[in-house]
Amino acid sequence: MRLFQSDYFWLILSGVLLLAGIGLTIGFWGWLHPPKPTTASNSETLRNAGILIGGVLAFVFAVWRGLVAKRQADAAQRQAETAEQTLLYERYQRGEEMLYSEVPSVSSRGLRLLQELVEDHPDPYRIRITQLVTDSVMNPTESEEGQNGPNPDEELP
Repeated sequence: MRLFQSDYFWLILSGVLLLAGIGLTIGFWGWLHPPKPTTASNSETLRNAGILIGGVLAFVFAVWRGLVAKRQADAAQRQAETAEQTLLYERYQRGEEMLYSEVPSVSSRGLRLLQELVEDHPDPYRIRITQLVTDSVMNPTESEEGQNGPNPDEELP
Protein backbone atom coordinates (compact mmCIF):
# COMPACT_ATOMS: atom_id res chain seq x y z
CA MET A 1 0.00 0.00 0.00
CA ARG A 2 2.90 2.31 0.74
CA LEU A 3 4.09 1.88 -2.85
CA PHE A 4 0.87 3.40 -4.18
CA GLN A 5 1.42 6.50 -2.03
CA SER A 6 4.77 7.28 -3.63
CA ASP A 7 4.81 10.11 -6.16
CA TYR A 8 7.60 8.42 -8.07
CA PHE A 9 5.49 5.30 -8.52
CA TRP A 10 2.76 7.25 -10.29
CA LEU A 11 5.26 9.18 -12.39
CA ILE A 12 7.00 5.98 -13.51
CA LEU A 13 3.65 4.25 -14.14
CA SER A 14 2.54 7.17 -16.31
CA GLY A 15 5.78 7.04 -18.30
CA VAL A 16 5.52 3.28 -18.78
CA LEU A 17 1.91 3.55 -19.94
CA LEU A 18 2.80 6.35 -22.33
CA LEU A 19 5.69 4.39 -23.81
CA ALA A 20 3.53 1.26 -24.02
CA GLY A 21 0.82 3.19 -25.83
CA ILE A 22 3.30 4.65 -28.30
CA GLY A 23 4.92 1.23 -28.82
CA LEU A 24 1.59 -0.48 -29.40
CA THR A 25 0.53 2.23 -31.84
CA ILE A 26 3.73 1.82 -33.84
CA GLY A 27 3.67 -1.99 -33.58
CA PHE A 28 0.09 -2.33 -34.73
CA TRP A 29 0.09 0.51 -37.24
CA GLY A 30 -0.78 -1.85 -40.07
CA TRP A 31 -3.69 -3.27 -38.10
CA LEU A 32 -4.89 0.20 -37.13
CA HIS A 33 -4.70 1.40 -40.71
CA PRO A 34 -5.27 -1.36 -43.27
CA PRO A 35 -4.49 -0.50 -46.91
CA LYS A 36 -8.13 -0.20 -48.05
CA PRO A 37 -9.43 2.92 -49.77
CA THR A 38 -12.51 3.10 -47.49
CA THR A 39 -10.63 3.11 -44.21
CA ALA A 40 -9.81 6.13 -42.09
CA SER A 41 -6.83 8.29 -42.87
CA ASN A 42 -3.57 8.13 -40.95
CA SER A 43 -4.36 11.35 -39.15
CA GLU A 44 -7.67 9.94 -37.84
CA THR A 45 -5.99 6.75 -36.66
CA LEU A 46 -3.22 8.71 -34.95
CA ARG A 47 -5.78 11.02 -33.37
CA ASN A 48 -7.79 8.09 -31.97
CA ALA A 49 -4.67 6.43 -30.57
CA GLY A 50 -3.64 9.75 -28.98
CA ILE A 51 -7.08 10.11 -27.38
CA LEU A 52 -6.80 6.60 -25.95
CA ILE A 53 -3.32 7.23 -24.55
CA GLY A 54 -4.41 10.61 -23.18
CA GLY A 55 -7.40 9.03 -21.45
CA VAL A 56 -5.25 6.43 -19.76
CA LEU A 57 -2.77 9.08 -18.62
CA ALA A 58 -5.58 11.32 -17.37
CA PHE A 59 -6.93 8.44 -15.31
CA VAL A 60 -3.50 7.73 -13.80
CA PHE A 61 -2.94 11.40 -12.96
CA ALA A 62 -6.43 11.69 -11.43
CA VAL A 63 -5.75 8.74 -9.12
CA TRP A 64 -2.34 10.17 -8.20
CA ARG A 65 -3.84 13.60 -7.46
CA GLY A 66 -6.55 12.02 -5.31
CA LEU A 67 -3.92 10.26 -3.20
CA VAL A 68 -1.94 13.49 -2.81
CA ALA A 69 -5.09 15.32 -1.70
CA LYS A 70 -5.84 12.58 0.83
CA ARG A 71 -2.35 12.85 2.31
CA GLN A 72 -2.74 16.62 2.60
CA ALA A 73 -6.11 16.21 4.32
CA ASP A 74 -4.61 13.71 6.77
CA ALA A 75 -1.77 16.10 7.58
CA ALA A 76 -4.25 18.95 8.13
CA GLN A 77 -6.29 16.71 10.46
CA ARG A 78 -3.20 15.87 12.52
CA GLN A 79 -2.33 19.58 12.76
CA ALA A 80 -5.85 20.41 13.93
CA GLU A 81 -5.73 17.70 16.60
CA THR A 82 -2.34 18.94 17.83
CA ALA A 83 -3.61 22.52 18.00
CA GLU A 84 -6.67 21.41 19.96
CA GLN A 85 -4.55 19.48 22.47
CA THR A 86 -2.27 22.50 22.90
CA LEU A 87 -5.27 24.76 23.53
CA LEU A 88 -6.73 22.36 26.09
CA TYR A 89 -3.42 22.11 27.94
CA GLU A 90 -3.14 25.91 28.02
CA ARG A 91 -6.66 26.11 29.47
CA TYR A 92 -5.64 23.58 32.11
CA GLN A 93 -2.50 25.51 33.04
CA ARG A 94 -4.38 28.83 33.24
CA GLY A 95 -7.04 27.26 35.49
CA GLU A 96 -4.38 25.71 37.70
CA GLU A 97 -2.57 29.04 38.11
CA MET A 98 -5.80 30.81 38.94
CA LEU A 99 -6.83 28.09 41.42
CA TYR A 100 -3.71 28.69 43.52
CA SER A 101 -4.17 32.47 43.55
CA GLU A 102 -4.31 34.34 46.87
CA VAL A 103 -7.33 36.35 45.67
CA PRO A 104 -10.55 34.42 46.32
CA SER A 105 -12.38 35.66 43.20
CA VAL A 106 -9.48 34.64 40.98
CA SER A 107 -9.27 31.26 42.70
CA SER A 108 -13.01 30.63 42.21
CA ARG A 109 -12.70 31.62 38.55
CA GLY A 110 -9.86 29.11 38.18
CA LEU A 111 -12.08 26.46 39.74
CA ARG A 112 -14.82 27.33 37.24
CA LEU A 113 -12.39 27.10 34.30
CA LEU A 114 -11.26 23.66 35.45
CA GLN A 115 -14.87 22.57 35.88
CA GLU A 116 -15.68 23.67 32.32
CA LEU A 117 -12.64 21.79 31.05
CA VAL A 118 -13.76 18.59 32.79
CA GLU A 119 -17.30 18.99 31.44
CA ASP A 120 -16.06 19.51 27.88
CA HIS A 121 -13.26 16.89 27.90
CA PRO A 122 -13.68 14.43 30.76
CA ASP A 123 -11.41 11.63 29.56
CA PRO A 124 -7.93 13.12 29.86
CA TYR A 125 -8.66 15.66 32.60
CA ARG A 126 -11.19 14.32 35.13
CA ILE A 127 -8.78 12.47 37.43
CA ARG A 128 -6.00 15.03 37.21
CA ILE A 129 -8.28 18.00 37.93
CA THR A 130 -9.98 16.12 40.77
CA GLN A 131 -6.54 15.55 42.33
CA LEU A 132 -5.62 19.19 41.75
CA VAL A 133 -8.78 20.57 43.37
CA THR A 134 -8.53 18.12 46.28
CA ASP A 135 -4.93 19.16 46.86
CA SER A 136 -5.82 22.85 46.76
CA VAL A 137 -8.60 22.31 49.33
CA MET A 138 -6.41 20.20 51.61
CA ASN A 139 -3.52 22.72 51.52
CA PRO A 140 -5.11 26.15 51.11
CA THR A 141 -2.29 28.16 52.70
CA GLU A 142 0.52 27.05 50.43
CA SER A 143 1.17 29.13 47.34
CA GLU A 144 1.66 27.87 43.79
CA GLU A 145 5.40 27.80 44.36
CA GLY A 146 4.79 25.50 47.33
CA GLN A 147 4.88 21.81 46.68
CA ASN A 148 1.10 21.36 46.80
CA GLY A 149 0.37 21.37 43.06
CA PRO A 150 0.92 18.51 40.67
CA ASN A 151 4.35 17.93 39.25
CA PRO A 152 4.83 20.48 36.39
CA ASP A 153 7.13 18.04 34.56
CA GLU A 154 4.34 15.46 34.36
CA GLU A 155 2.61 15.54 31.00
CA LEU A 156 -1.05 15.10 30.27
CA PRO A 157 -2.18 12.24 28.03
